Amino acid sequence: MKIKIIILSLFIFGCGEWGAVLVSSDYKPVLNIFGLLTQDESGSFIIVTRTANLDENINSDYYDYYNDNPANINIYSAEVYIIKEDNDSIKFELTNSNNNYYNTNQYTNDDFIPLPNTTYFLSVSDSVSGLSAKGELTTPNFPQLNMMELPDTLTINKPFTLNWIPSQNNMGISIYKENNHFEEFVCINNENRYYEMNDSTDIFKLELCDYYYDTEFNNEFISSVNIQLREYDKNYFDYFVLYDEDEFMNFLIGQPGSTAKSFGIEGGLGVFGSFITVNEFKFIKSN
Repeated sequence: MKIKIIILSLFIFGCGEWGAVLVSSDYKPVLNIFGLLTQDESGSFIIVTRTANLDENINSDYYDYYNDNPANINIYSAEVYIIKEDNDSIKFELTNSNNNYYNTNQYTNDDFIPLPNTTYFLSVSDSVSGLSAKGELTTPNFPQLNMMELPDTLTINKPFTLNWIPSQNNMGISIYKENNHFEEFVCINNENRYYEMNDSTDIFKLELCDYYYDTEFNNEFISSVNIQLREYDKNYFDYFVLYDEDEFMNFLIGQPGSTAKSFGIEGGLGVFGSFITVNEFKFIKSN
């Protein structure tokens, strides 16, 4: 059963409410962790912050400019380890990256590539604040699209069926136009759909953006789209889909999910999640 359908005309990068401060007169700070293990080009990373006391001054180092809200305080002194099932520890070092729109300071390890269907543990400790937290997840399997039944070229406004191998994890499908040397003025409505366990098929129809009808719709064109199938672990899916009170978008293209909750994190807030993505490319034409 489809969870939710969102049709977008373009990819929007942003920072939602992740990192909001908990307000209580006797509140004690805790670590707030945003951890992602993925084989995607963006790479795995761990963001470590802590919540703020009410008596702490909110200054430019603590402020969330995207939401005009007080945000968590960055942790630059954490010891961050990913621990494999055989107890082998992999250290993540603090780096400064522009790949993430929540926080440019991430703990990463360029040599680490998570394996599918594997349990990993997270250990985070900070000697300066005295705070620590840990996490656990099991990475999903590689999703598999069945592309044999699709033609080499898809046609605008002509429905087509996508089939994939069912999984015990939740899935998501995104379809969006590739940037290429073809007709770049063509605008296709992006699609993002999310599925429950064991779902295995759905019908799609590629449509032009509304404003395109006012220009050269009758002109034949050839372009291409990326069909992306993504399999999520339970932590990631629960955090960003099931328990999100606002409209959901994948955090890589929009706002993040639930705040002040823990998914795969013990001793703190946040999420320790994973997904694996496969991409297939198809040509599209107008008629």
